[in-house]
Amino acid sequence: MSEILQKIKDQKIVPLFYNESFEVSKNIIRALYEAGIRVIEYTNRGHHALENFTRLKEISHTEFPGLLLGIGTVKNIQEMDDYINAKADFIITPVISEALVKHALERNILLIPGCFTPSDVNIAYQNGLKLVKIFPADALGKNYIKSYSLFFRE
Repeated sequence: MSEILQKIKDQKIVPLFYNESFEVSKNIIRALYEAGIRVIEYTNRGHHALENFTRLKEISHTEFPGLLLGIGTVKNIQEMDDYINAKADFIITPVISEALVKHALERNILLIPGCFTPSDVNIAYQNGLKLVKIFPADALGKNYIKSYSLFFRE
């Protein structure tokens, strides 16, 4: 997991997207990959998300070597298990949930929870998580987000 965290930190940005079409999704990943992006969040926001994600993971080792493909907008344990079984490299949730944190730790997968309040971030920190997604970030300013760095200093 620390290798994945390091790659996310090094890249500094994790693009995210969803498209109903597998071919469009593959082409978006190809464009990002060709631009040097090696960590991408595919979002669980449509009827074909799991199917598309599974197919993308199946081709990623040959077509996109070194790509880390995670899944976002995971809202419950069943979805988490579905995507772990589909070989997700990491899981991003829109909220912090102690049940999801516990399950991710049991399944040994990197969880990046969505957090909005200092209490949310503290729950993540107290459970040993090393990274959170401030969500929805567009509702906040950069100084608000920057103030959270005190939780995760190493």
